[in-house]
Amino acid sequence: LGGGGMPYLESLKLDPGFGVEEGEGASAIGEILSTGKARSLRCVEIHCPANGTLRAFCEGLCVGSTPNPEMKLDLHVWDLPAEAPASVQAGIAGLERAIRTGKLSYLRNMGSPIYHPLPHTAADPLGRALTHAGAKMVSLETISLQFAPQPPPQNEGPSQFLKALSEGRGCLPSLEALELGYPSPRLLGGEAMRQLCAVVRAGKVPRLKRVAVFISGAEDLEEDRRTQALTATLFSSYAASSREVFVGFPPAQPTVVDVRVGIFSASLTSDHLSKLSELHVSGVSGRLGVRSLCAGIGSGKLSSLRVLILQMVRLEDAESQSALSDSVDAEKLPFLRVLRLSSASLPDDGLKALTSAWMSRPPCPLQTLDLSGNHLSSEGAGTLSTFLGSRRMPALSSIILTGNLIDEMWKTLFEDAFPQIVEW
Repeated sequence: LGGGGMPYLESLKLDPGFGVEEGEGASAIGEILSTGKARSLRCVEIHCPANGTLRAFCEGLCVGSTPNPEMKLDLHVWDLPAEAPASVQAGIAGLERAIRTGKLSYLRNMGSPIYHPLPHTAADPLGRALTHAGAKMVSLETISLQFAPQPPPQNEGPSQFLKALSEGRGCLPSLEALELGYPSPRLLGGEAMRQLCAVVRAGKVPRLKRVAVFISGAEDLEEDRRTQALTATLFSSYAASSREVFVGFPPAQPTVVDVRVGIFSASLTSDHLSKLSELHVSGVSGRLGVRSLCAGIGSGKLSSLRVLILQMVRLEDAESQSALSDSVDAEKLPFLRVLRLSSASLPDDGLKALTSAWMSRPPCPLQTLDLSGNHLSSEGAGTLSTFLGSRRMPALSSIILTGNLIDEMWKTLFEDAFPQIVEW
C-alpha cells in the first residue's frame, strides 16, 4: 500500500484480531491513510480492539495531514473483558486525540459491538472529542456505540456521551443515525432522554434521521416530564429532518404506560412530521394507550409515512380495533406501503373490522401486511380471502401470517388462489 503496489485497490477491510499489542502494522496503516499514499482507496473498514493496537493506529493517523479526499473510513472499536484498564485507556486516549486534532475528518461510521461494549469511562472523552471545535467531523453519518452499564446511582454511558456531545463548540452536520445503549442497542431511556433533547436543541445533529428511544416505566413524575420534553423535541422544528423513529414502552403499570403513550401520541399531531417515513412503536398494552396512539397516527400529520410497525400493541378489544381501523386509510396515510401488526393479540373480529373499513373507504396503497403472531383462526382466513378477492389493494404482494391458528385447509386454499403472496 505505502509503496504504490496496489494502484487499483478501492476497498480495504482489516481486522487485526484480539490481543495484538505491538501495533507496528496498525501504525503503518494509519500513516498510509493520513498521507494519502494509497490514492485509489475509497472505502476503508477497520475493526480494532481498544488497546495498544488502537493507540498505534491513531498515532499513525496523526502523522500526515493529506488523506485522500475521496476516501471514507468506517471504524469499529471494542473492549475485551481481560484487557488491562491502562491499555484500554491508552487506546481511547489515542482515538480522542486523533478526532480532536481533525485527523479523522473522513470518518463516516463509528461503532462498537454489543457483545464487547466500551467501558463507561470512554463515553465522556469520545463525546467531547466529536464536537470539539477542531474535530471537523463533516463526513460522520452513523454513531452506533455500546457502553457497559454502571451500577446505580451513577450515570449510564449513553447519558455521559450525549452530555459531552451537547457541550462541545462543534457539531455533526452529516450525522443521520445515533444508536446508543446497552444491553439493548438503539434504545435510550431515563436520563439519556434528557441529554438527547439537549443535543438536538443545541443544533449538534441538524440532519438526524433515525432515532430510537425507550420510555421508562418508572412511576415518577420526573419521567413524565422527560417523556414530554423528548417527544416535544423529536417532533419539533429542531428535528424536522427525522425520517425514522422507534419508540419502545416497557412492561409496567398500565396506567403509567397509558399516560406516557398519551404524551407521545399527542406529539404525532405536530406540523413538523411531514418528512417522517417510518414509525415503529412497541409495548403498548393498555386500551387508553392504544386509542390515543391510533388517534395520533390518524391525525393526518404523517402524510409521508411509508412504514408503520406496531409491535406488541394490543388490539384484542373492539374499541382498540375500531380506533386502528379509523386511522389507517388513504386519506390519513396516503403513501403507506408497509403495515406490520405483529404480536398484537389481533383476533378474527379485529381483522374483520380492519378489512371492512378498507372496503368502505379508500385503503392505503399497501404492498406488505404483516399479521404474524396473532390470534387469527380459519374465520380470519376467510375474511382475508374475501378481501384479497375484492382487489381493493391491487399493490398488496406480501402477507405474513406466521404464528397464527389457521388450519392446513386454508393454507392450501391460499396457496392455490393467491400463490407467492402469503408467508406461513
